[in-house]
Amino acid sequence: MSVMISAVIPVFNGERFLVNTLDSLLNQTFKDFEIICINDASTDSSISIINQYSGKLNIRVIDLKTNLGHVPFIIKTYGIPNVQGQYFTYLSQDDFLSNDCFEQMYNTARQLDADAVIPDFVYYTSSNSDKKLIGVNGNRDILLTGLEAFNLSLDWTIPGAALWRIELVRRSGYEDFNMYADEYAIRKFFLKCNKVAFCPGVFYYRVDNPAAITKKMKPALFSKVFKETKLLQLVYYNSDQKMFEKRLVTLINMFYDYHQILFQQKFTKAEHSLAKNELMNAFGLFNDFIKQIKFTFYEADKTIWIKYRVLRSDYVLLYLFCRLKYLLKH
Repeated sequence: MSVMISAVIPVFNGERFLVNTLDSLLNQTFKDFEIICINDASTDSSISIINQYSGKLNIRVIDLKTNLGHVPFIIKTYGIPNVQGQYFTYLSQDDFLSNDCFEQMYNTARQLDADAVIPDFVYYTSSNSDKKLIGVNGNRDILLTGLEAFNLSLDWTIPGAALWRIELVRRSGYEDFNMYADEYAIRKFFLKCNKVAFCPGVFYYRVDNPAAITKKMKPALFSKVFKETKLLQLVYYNSDQKMFEKRLVTLINMFYDYHQILFQQKFTKAEHSLAKNELMNAFGLFNDFIKQIKFTFYEADKTIWIKYRVLRSDYVLLYLFCRLKYLLKH
C-alpha cells in the first residue's frame, strides 16, 4: 500500500533510546507514513520494543540473521528497496523528531515542489542542546539549488537530515563503501536536486549516546579519510577551484591528523594494521586522483606540496614527521 513518507531506522541493541524515537513517530501530526525497522541481529530487548508499536504505527520489521554492523549497507540493501513512500528519510535509533516534523517537511515539499526539505537540526544532549542549525544561518525562507546546497553541506552549514524525493534517491544511488558512506551519499543527493527548501520542524540528533558507533575508537573510524577523499572528487567535478583547493588542504592535513591519532592509540597489532590499511587505501585513492587530474601542488601551496611529498615517501619517514609534530605540540 502506497504512503507519502517512508522512514528507515536501522536498529542494533537500541533499547536505551528506541522508545523515545518511536514515541516521536507515534505522535506525528502527519499520519500517512511507514516505518521500516531493520533489526541488525540485536541481542537486547530492541525487537520486543518495536513489536509493542506494531498495532499503533505502520511499521515493518526486517530481521537480519547475523549482525552486519554496516549502516549504509543496511540502508542500501534492506531499506531503499522496500520503501513504498514518495519521500524518504532516515533516522538513527536514538534520533527523534518534533511532533510536526513530518507535516512541516511534507507540506513544504509539496508547496514548493522541492526535492529535499531540511528541518531545524538540533544537536541533542539531555543537559544542553543549544547547538542547532536553522535554515542557512538562521534563514528558513531561502530556496537553494542543488549545487548551493552541496557547497553549504561540505562544512555542515546545512545538515544532511532531510526528507528526500525517493525517485531522486534511487536515481542517484545510495552508497555503502564504508561506515561514512551515507555522508557522501547525501552530498550526491544534493547535487541531483533542483530545489532544496527548509521548514520549522525539528530533527533531534542525539550526541550524548555513549554506545553510538562513532563514540568508540576502533580501526573502522579511520575510514573517514577515504570518504573525504571521494568527497574531494565530487567537489572537483562539481564545484569551483577555490572550494576544491580549500578541501584539498583540509584533506592533506586530515591525513596527518589521523596518522597522529593512530600513533597514539593503544591498539593491538591487528587493530593498528587495520587502521593503517584504511589510511593507506584512502591515500592510494587520493594519489591516483591527483595524478589523473594532473594537479600541481607546488603552484597552489608550497607547504601542502611538502606535506604531500612526505605522505608519498617511506612510511617510517611519515611516522617520524608525525611524531616530531606531536612532540612540538606537547
